[in-house]
Amino acid sequence: MGGRNRFSARLAVVGLCCALCAGAIIARMTYLVLVEGPELGDQVRDITCRETVKMSYRGPILDRNGTALATSVAASRVALRRSEYRFDPRHVGWLAPLLGVEPSKLAATLRDDPRRFVWLSKSVGVEAANAIRRLHIPGIDVHRSQQRAYPQGPLAAHVIGFVGVDAQGLEGLELLYDDRIRGEPVSVRVCKDGRGRVFLNESDEAGINQGASVHLTIDATLQSIAESELSRQVHETRALGGSAVLMNPRTGEVLAMANVPTFDPNAYGRYPLASRRNRAITDTFEPGSTTKPLLVAGALDAGRVRESDTFFCENGEMRIGGWPIHDHHPYETLSVPEIIRVSSNICAAKIGERVGAKLFHDYLSAFGFGRRSGVGLPGDRAGVLPPADSWRPINLANISFGQGLTINAMQLASAFATLANDGVRMRPYIVDRIVGNDGSLLLANGPRPDRRVVGADSARRVTRMLEDVVGAEGTAPLARVPGIRVAGKTGTAQKVENGRYSHTRWVASFVG
Repeated sequence: MGGRNRFSARLAVVGLCCALCAGAIIARMTYLVLVEGPELGDQVRDITCRETVKMSYRGPILDRNGTALATSVAASRVALRRSEYRFDPRHVGWLAPLLGVEPSKLAATLRDDPRRFVWLSKSVGVEAANAIRRLHIPGIDVHRSQQRAYPQGPLAAHVIGFVGVDAQGLEGLELLYDDRIRGEPVSVRVCKDGRGRVFLNESDEAGINQGASVHLTIDATLQSIAESELSRQVHETRALGGSAVLMNPRTGEVLAMANVPTFDPNAYGRYPLASRRNRAITDTFEPGSTTKPLLVAGALDAGRVRESDTFFCENGEMRIGGWPIHDHHPYETLSVPEIIRVSSNICAAKIGERVGAKLFHDYLSAFGFGRRSGVGLPGDRAGVLPPADSWRPINLANISFGQGLTINAMQLASAFATLANDGVRMRPYIVDRIVGNDGSLLLANGPRPDRRVVGADSARRVTRMLEDVVGAEGTAPLARVPGIRVAGKTGTAQKVENGRYSHTRWVASFVG
């Protein structure tokens, strides 16, 4: 009996508590409706949306496996509203370090800019944004936004490029496809409520377009390996710079394009212009002895030489029109494969004489010399292939071993990929597709033959000769890989300084 009474007492206490809570809620609701209701209604009605800004979010750039190379992340923008702001010199000292701008430029904007709405910064970090909010400066507003980020840092930086402070593409693919990556800017209203709080209209924000996504043929793993190995070689040889291109000869897909020196697109302004140059397509050089396999492929294809033909290499020195031509080592008689293996300049010149200027010029042009590679990147240079009718006998000899013409690394890789693809040149490409934010296909690339340059038999014969180049008696034994067939060719060319070939500065290359 006593237990039942205790339970009833507890139940009564619980019921009383519930009644009190319900009463409090009802009282608060009544207060809001009857007392604060008119004021709250005025605040809602006092929301004004006068200025508008144009906004859009950039789409991502992805490698062939979907790894993000460029993306957009949450950030903040800081704006000046002239109708609310009153200039105070102290504001310059407070805001300049948080915005990362020059105090003098900021002071001029705060004091003199007549526009009703001005972005002071289109990208500030979370800590800086919070610090600016805590200053409570009327007319200085912080808005949600996005900023461009490159999560892989310097990886493929020369291909991807970078954007400026206004999120507009400035270099690389960010520049080339800026109109598609950026999306269509929409007008977003800048609003202010009855308490003076400034915000971007949420319904307008929901309609902001994200740009298209760009899918590359680049493989991030292979790109990382290429950059690491290239950097190591440049460091070990104390070179000024270098480039490496890796491509699929069957399709023309560029799997890696690396340059040294490089830069981080997240902070591109900290690097000199030379570090931001995509040397693989902008820097041209004389190809040197890497031209010889292309000469032989054309000579075989045209029937001007046979693989079994032999040439006397003049024991290391020959003159054409009074001009001397030298080999690094004296040779007597060499077969065509041996000429490639030991890289004889003199015998290459003799093969060039058999082919002739016009025909050799046509083969080099078909291999991609003297015209842009077509890879689809800004800054791609055509190099120099002089017209055949300007070739004197000494010019024909020099071009036969890679002097007197210029190419870039992308062109050279494409030419040797042609040999690896049985003589068919594929158009190189680095953008696989561009997909709109609605899933629509805006651009689609794929394997596309450019032309047949030489017959399959000639290409295969030269490829077998290039396997001997990386053998123990060739010029590139370090390129051998146990258990894997490797074919390649070395090239060394003197740099031209003040119209003369330097005896101390060189361009060294290997392609295969």
